[in-house]
Amino acid sequence: MIASEILGLGEQVFTFAILTNTATLFAILFIYRNDIGELIINSIVYLKTKHNRYRSDSHFVILIRYIASYISDTTSYMANCNCS
Repeated sequence: MIASEILGLGEQVFTFAILTNTATLFAILFIYRNDIGELIINSIVYLKTKHNRYRSDSHFVILIRYIASYISDTTSYMANCNCS
């Protein structure tokens, strides 16, 4: 990574990458906190009331959970297999 070389971190590239990616995740969550909260609340309301107004938000949350689960399972499989 260019930033770690500029800062002279050398061998600590992995730690630097984890730190910067975690900071990026927190920044994204902070920026979109209102939208994320609204999606979660609308999904819960849809599950309780089945009102069509909240249906698309609920389906979007389910899609995001499915994608995250797929990525997690694939990553876990690749980390544990003896693929050469």
